[in-house]
Amino acid sequence: MNKAIFLLACFLSQTSIAQNNGEITMKKDFWGFHFYQDGKQLYSTKEVLLTMQPNQQAFEEFAKARSNYNASIFFSVVGGFMIGWPIGQSIGGGRDPQWGLVAGGAVLAIVGLSFEATFKKRATKALSIYNGHPMTQNSPKLFFSLNGSGAQLSLKF
Repeated sequence: MNKAIFLLACFLSQTSIAQNNGEITMKKDFWGFHFYQDGKQLYSTKEVLLTMQPNQQAFEEFAKARSNYNASIFFSVVGGFMIGWPIGQSIGGGRDPQWGLVAGGAVLAIVGLSFEATFKKRATKALSIYNGHPMTQNSPKLFFSLNGSGAQLSLKF
């Protein structure tokens, strides 16, 4: 009887140790990305990073993602300001707006969007590592295509 209780206690302690703190999910809306852990919102990328700290691989990947997120915010805000200022001048009827500033702002906004796409890719990878669902990055894919000189079969890694 004592051996059965001892084995049951060992089993329960191992299963409680093996469980992580709960899955982290990411959702995007108009205002940006939001992270949730077991229904509770994590309010900043720093909080998500600190939550991932026990899992070194996920922590490192999310740290890279976070730097892309910060760059995305910077370029998007500066680009938005550069777009909005001349448009505001045009609406306000002030002096002649500088439309070159709008073009420069559009370029910065596009750069911000590319940083955001990289953030989303890296954050998704980090979350899947943390949640125990590692993504297969190097799975080979077979492609078949027709072109002017015939058919082509390619294997991409």
